[in-house]
Amino acid sequence: MKMCKKYFKYKKKSIHSITYKNMTEIIDNEFIKLLKCNNCNSNIHENKYNILCTKCNKNFVQNNLLCFIDNLDKKDNLTEEDRNFIQESEKHIQGISANDWNNEDEWKSIDNRAELRMRKVLKYINNEGIHLDIGIGRGDGTALIAKRKKTIGVEYGTLVAQIAKTNYKNVIQANASELPFKDNMFTSITMLDSLEHILNPKQALKEVFRVLKNDGKLIIQTPTKEDFKIKKLGVILNKPYVLFELILKVLLSPKIYLNKYKNRKTNKSKAPQPIEIPRTREYVKKIISENFNIEKNRLINYWNKYKIIQLFSYSSLFICKKK
Repeated sequence: MKMCKKYFKYKKKSIHSITYKNMTEIIDNEFIKLLKCNNCNSNIHENKYNILCTKCNKNFVQNNLLCFIDNLDKKDNLTEEDRNFIQESEKHIQGISANDWNNEDEWKSIDNRAELRMRKVLKYINNEGIHLDIGIGRGDGTALIAKRKKTIGVEYGTLVAQIAKTNYKNVIQANASELPFKDNMFTSITMLDSLEHILNPKQALKEVFRVLKNDGKLIIQTPTKEDFKIKKLGVILNKPYVLFELILKVLLSPKIYLNKYKNRKTNKSKAPQPIEIPRTREYVKKIISENFNIEKNRLINYWNKYKIIQLFSYSSLFICKKK
């Protein structure tokens, strides 16, 4: 109940009704200096009502967010291995729109696992300079690291970026494969359970390399194909409990449960994350090693609402430095 408390408040006041009096309420001025135009690579500046490119005059304020997304996240320039992984997943091979991540009910009901993930890697992040958090979800983890050092968060989905903004102010909407930042801006970068949701991880890591300072640290956490196989065992072992829980729900409150089931069935986007492409551990190591030295690699357990599944739920953690 405690986890969801603030989201009951969120439900009463829709994020779409939030408006800002001036640009300093959208993002802190110090972060505007880090950004560049994704159209012509020029600097951007702010006035009272807009944040604009100094050269092409493009306005980046959309839906009370700084938005640097123009097109679908397409499968262009993918490696043959990535194409195969996408083919195996049978999901969104042509491309992902930022609006495909807009299942509001699902995002509101998700637990605070992002904060739990961030807590586990805090010891690897120094307190100096500026931190970049990529694929922030609801922003719980971003808000946590922001208590220690200056932080900016990047999220691709339109609605979830707006939800994140209710948790932490300095959030922008952008594609990890086309980061709208100048070179060598960050002392640390986290990508926690986000690489598997990116169509072109190799390009995203090139962008991370570009914006990370020479002595900066990159922390990646991502479930690989091998990790998913381990989790499947937990799911199988947990099925009797899930079935018992389902029967109990139907017996105790049949009308409420059936209505929820009907609403879920009519919702086109059944999950908050419409794309999930697990790659092999060997391939993830390979694409990371092209630009980074892997200082540490180990499995890390992550939270699941079912304790049996949690025993078998792991992600691969990579602590990296630029080559």
